[in-house]
Amino acid sequence: MPLHQKISYDVAIGRMNPKQLRFADRSASSPAAVLKQVEQLRDDVALLRSHPDYTVPERLLEGLKQLIDQRSDGLE
Repeated sequence: MPLHQKISYDVAIGRMNPKQLRFADRSASSPAAVLKQVEQLRDDVALLRSHPDYTVPERLLEGLKQLIDQRSDGLE
């Protein structure tokens, strides 16, 4: 059975309530906000790449890693 039919069936028999999905992240940022963050990161990376002799502070690197990890959790 195709997924959309299974979901329709589950909704019809009350097994699934589309208004109360347990795994939906309602706190997620809007697509526009995420796109703005991605564009800002891209601009920041371009700036750092334009100065190849610049040594990035470890604190900044850790912050960027955490940001990427947080954002990538929703992409899996």
